[in-house]
Amino acid sequence: MLGLAGRATALGDAIALAVKRLQEAPPGKRVLIVLTDGVNTAGVLDPEKAARIARDAGLRIYAIAFGGEGGTASVFGFRLLLGGGDDVDEAGLKRIAQLTGGAFFRARATDELADAYARIDRLEPVPRAGQAVRPRIERYPLPLAAALALGLLALVGARRRA
Repeated sequence: MLGLAGRATALGDAIALAVKRLQEAPPGKRVLIVLTDGVNTAGVLDPEKAARIARDAGLRIYAIAFGGEGGTASVFGFRLLLGGGDDVDEAGLKRIAQLTGGAFFRARATDELADAYARIDRLEPVPRAGQAVRPRIERYPLPLAAALALGLLALVGARRRA
């Protein structure tokens, strides 16, 4: 599982890209959730500088530090080798969240991760459309029967002419 999305983390670049992508969102609705160990190992933009850019663009960042504790973590019942032991930059992620008016969460296991998402959902509620309504009456049998009948008539008519 290690390296699925690559071995390097360009956190600053990711934040800057989110700022660009969320420019069209209405002010007050620009929110970014970052799930990471917080260790910036790639990219050209410093994460704190990117956080200041995000703040100026009205983007709130909710940072979830995931991993650490001996180099393994549990995600949905699967144990992942994180390959870095306790390398989690909590202080950096806290600064990023604080700069942008967001919040910082620490998740070492799946239940803590689910709790972090639930808390973010309470902080940033999103109105959802009502439940989709699907008709319970299926209307395909009549057209299907008509198509089968026409097909049989065509087949019988072709044999009579032959």
